[in-house]
Amino acid sequence: MRAARVHQAGTRGLIHLCLVVTGMLVALPIGAQQIVVFETHAPVGGQWEGDIDVSAQCMSSGGDQVWNDGNLIDIMAGTYIEQAPAVVSDGEDGIIVLAEAVAREGEYVGDWEIIAQRVSPDGRLLWEDGETSVVVAATTWSERHPVAVPDGRGGAFVFYEAYAPADSQWAGDIDIRGQHLSGSGELLWDEGGVAVATGSAVLEVQPCAVSDGAGGAIVAYQLIVREGEMAHVRGIGAQRVAADGRLLWNEGESSVAVAASSWAASRPVAVPDGSGGALIFFQADAPADSEWAGDIDVHGQRVSSDGQLMWEGGESSVIVHSSAYLEVAPVAVADGSGGAVVVCSAAAREGEYAGDWEIVAQRVSPTGELMWNGGERASIVSATKLHERSPCALADGVGGAFVAFEAYFPEGMEYAGDIDIYAQRVSADGQPMWSDEGASLAVSTSTYLERWPCIVADGAGGVMVAFEAVATTGEYAGDWEALAQRVAPDGTLLWNDGDSSSIVASSMWGERYVTMAEGGIGARDAEDAAGPRPGPAPRKNPVNP
Repeated sequence: MRAARVHQAGTRGLIHLCLVVTGMLVALPIGAQQIVVFETHAPVGGQWEGDIDVSAQCMSSGGDQVWNDGNLIDIMAGTYIEQAPAVVSDGEDGIIVLAEAVAREGEYVGDWEIIAQRVSPDGRLLWEDGETSVVVAATTWSERHPVAVPDGRGGAFVFYEAYAPADSQWAGDIDIRGQHLSGSGELLWDEGGVAVATGSAVLEVQPCAVSDGAGGAIVAYQLIVREGEMAHVRGIGAQRVAADGRLLWNEGESSVAVAASSWAASRPVAVPDGSGGALIFFQADAPADSEWAGDIDVHGQRVSSDGQLMWEGGESSVIVHSSAYLEVAPVAVADGSGGAVVVCSAAAREGEYAGDWEIVAQRVSPTGELMWNGGERASIVSATKLHERSPCALADGVGGAFVAFEAYFPEGMEYAGDIDIYAQRVSADGQPMWSDEGASLAVSTSTYLERWPCIVADGAGGVMVAFEAVATTGEYAGDWEALAQRVAPDGTLLWNDGDSSSIVASSMWGERYVTMAEGGIGARDAEDAAGPRPGPAPRKNPVNP
């Protein structure tokens, strides 16, 4: 274990320009306001070229920037590259932000660790006097891809991947470890964290986590066998962790095997079941030598508070989405009754619509029953001539869900290559509420490419959708900014009379990719499965500034 290193918060005196984006959007509500957290990427050729920081802005209920006279708040802005933020509520109208940090030079160049900072509702950095971040994990292993769960006491449980050093006896291994942060930023578990899932013959990756409702957390992750006759087999494991770091399932000696079959399981997402357990959903790829070769479905399993598999007698998973289409990259939200609404991207494999993508959803009961359309098919969230992908979801509080996603124009259409943001609300019985006949609500359409939406409650029964936008032509071509729009429960666009989005952040710094915590899990995975999108083309009648 090496000593913790300092990460300066710092300032850059960002200039508020008309166009350039910030990214890695993650939005969380604080009453009538919403905090958006993002990566900021230094301009090419500038003083900080190659640097990436984590910044934030707060949006009012009316669509105005609240903090720092419209300028960004730098949360993590040191000599390291800080990226991939994960955000959770601190329970007091503020947030806790986690991020990866990698040294760019010096003794630890190339090493990754996890850092954290707590931000108050008025934008103050609360830990380490706002001068540095708290180092959550910094060992000889590289720590990456943090996820977090509020602990209900102002702090958070943090889980992450830990990569073994290349020159060690564990070279090539990846484990899941965790740490408990108090509300004041103290590390409550051992300095090196708790080993949630370790095994030299197995890689543990892609963690997701939810509260267990009893002061601890449940962590699910993908397992990849490294060697032997089972080499490359992929499954899903899970473990429950108490507030003091004790592993509660299988006496802490092993994980619960949530999914282990000939189908390769990956990309787990989880929601609490309301009884101390969790509903875990994942992508399942058919074996290459089977009759279903090339197919991809979405499966699920419920794990009880004591680690027992509850569906299908524990012998197999429930098939949530299965058709002639490819169903990939699930996201899930609790339905408030012990079940879940599971949303995914679906692509036609053959026929008239081969290659077309749409968004579908299914509601699953606490007993594993498919509740919509008699369980025979999913409900359509959006299915048009546009390609709809990369969904994020938020429970609507009455058994349904809000869903936001990208929609891009395929070759042959007037605006081929353009990407916009659309949304839909699905009722508790699986009916679209903002449109019908497969259509959905246009949240943001412009000459920009709008991508990677995240969605958060607005405190009044509606949602705020935040997203990235990149200019494709003109003086600022290639620059990115962060935008947002608020949507009422009935689908009315509330900001700027619905004619344009509000600017969350627009500075001389830019960004590249976005990821979402909470409702955004799996967004990038849809693109991984689908392959690259076509290049951008200009579009008339701009809507955004």
